[in-house]
Amino acid sequence: MTQNQIIRTIGLTSLITASLICADSGFAQSVQNEPGSVQDSRPELEADTQAIGEPVSGRPSPAALSWSSPDRFDKGVSSRVAIRSGLIVEVHATESLLHNALYYHIGKLDRAHGTVEWGPSHVFVASGAWPAVALTQDGHVIFTWSDGFYNCCSKLMYRVGTVSLNGDTNQRVDFKTDEITYDTGFHNSISINGEGIIAEAHESVAAVRAAERHVPR
Repeated sequence: MTQNQIIRTIGLTSLITASLICADSGFAQSVQNEPGSVQDSRPELEADTQAIGEPVSGRPSPAALSWSSPDRFDKGVSSRVAIRSGLIVEVHATESLLHNALYYHIGKLDRAHGTVEWGPSHVFVASGAWPAVALTQDGHVIFTWSDGFYNCCSKLMYRVGTVSLNGDTNQRVDFKTDEITYDTGFHNSISINGEGIIAEAHESVAAVRAAERHVPR
């Protein structure tokens, strides 16, 4: 069947679906005369198309998540959190147009009620954007962020401090370093495992510049 015949038979809207099916040589499909009646002869694919909410044949139904109601704890943008043993370190940027400081909160998870007890907000960087945070098993906190607001020329910065995982929410991070540049980039994320190995990812400034050079003028 040609592409024009497919368009006439099932309509332009269904052409993408038909094309995807036909593209896989392992599929055995037939196109009927009724609109949208693309069928597959594989029995396991039929099981995959059951109604949402019904368990797929042979697969366990996932447990439903129980969410608490949203509750405001501060104002800001670009919020990230890290948690260890019920202690939470949250970081965010201010939403103020007058300054660009980065803040952190320390909180504790109330498992019985599904809520968080938050301590006060603390400034730790006078100006920055897109903050991220990681928390180790021994209470080391790593903050990372971009020093600029555009991916053309931003540097990536970090600070390291410590907190007590058994402490209260009024404690402050005991910083061991000042602001340190470790790369150039934007939109970074950071994570750390139980062995202290850090994984950091970010958008490259160099890649953005290379892409800009290939944009037709």
